[in-house]
Amino acid sequence: MTKRKFEVEMEIIKKYSVKVTVEGEFSGVGDPDIEEKAKKVADNMSHDSWDYKDTEFEIEYVDEV
Repeated sequence: MTKRKFEVEMEIIKKYSVKVTVEGEFSGVGDPDIEEKAKKVADNMSHDSWDYKDTEFEIEYVDEV
């Protein structure tokens, strides 16, 4: 078998889990504003407090060089 070289472009996705509490005037559990506010709260908190779960690697592109 001949030795060959390939360039591989990957997307690396790290997954975390975190619980946040949001408060406001929402219509109920299905209110999309709850999700938006929760995302902002999580993004503004220290990312070191997120609970690491997994890392996924997805191949985007492969080309022989």
